[in-house]
Amino acid sequence: MRHLLCVAALCCFWFPLKGIVVEESASANALGGITMLSHSVSDYALSPIIGRTGISFSYHRPFSIEDTTVYGIHNAVNFGSIVVSTGMNYLQHSDIRSQDNYLGFSLNLSNFALGYTQHLHYAKISTNDSYYEWDADVALSLWKKQYATEIRYVRMGSIDPQLHLGASTEVAPGISFAGSYVYAPHGDSSYRAASSYKVANLITFQSSWQSEPPRLGFGVKFTLGYAELMYAVRTHPELNLSHGIDLGLRW
Repeated sequence: MRHLLCVAALCCFWFPLKGIVVEESASANALGGITMLSHSVSDYALSPIIGRTGISFSYHRPFSIEDTTVYGIHNAVNFGSIVVSTGMNYLQHSDIRSQDNYLGFSLNLSNFALGYTQHLHYAKISTNDSYYEWDADVALSLWKKQYATEIRYVRMGSIDPQLHLGASTEVAPGISFAGSYVYAPHGDSSYRAASSYKVANLITFQSSWQSEPPRLGFGVKFTLGYAELMYAVRTHPELNLSHGIDLGLRW
């Protein structure tokens, strides 16, 4: 049974035509895909309005599946109030090759952010069959002092898009909480919650919970100057742990 579940989970990665939204970065695994609390350039693959600039490399082992790894490279630069993000997530397996290439743009003002990301998914399996699909993400965020709201509509153009409705608050300097409702019209909708706790600007602890399927995430990030290193794990009710590592430079 576990072997069959692992194969099914792997198909969620290599067959983006099904519209499955996955979290390949360590930050996204720790936060359960709630990008409102993310400061990682790697998460531009999930949202165009992260608001950070720099370069990031990510490594992900989904559900500890043997011979299956996801590598990512992500970059974001700003031109005044405009942030341009680009990157790729590449899944490697003996029978499957899959890529998610994206290009995003966002307008970032003092209390407002609006963005759009275009994705090109490509997958090839051992039978030499190949598939590709275009889809897009849009996001809007508003904030005032320590409170923020966000709306994301992701994987537009796929057969299974998702609508993310979220809110967050900073209860104290370096301590933030967020919650979201993910509406999946052709899949399982879920509630999610996440927290982030920064310790002396050197270490950040992040965690998350998801209702459907029930999952927990936890990560720790080390920051030294402009360099960041993060490790995270995420549970699954039937499969093994997923592991993620992010290494990046911010500017």
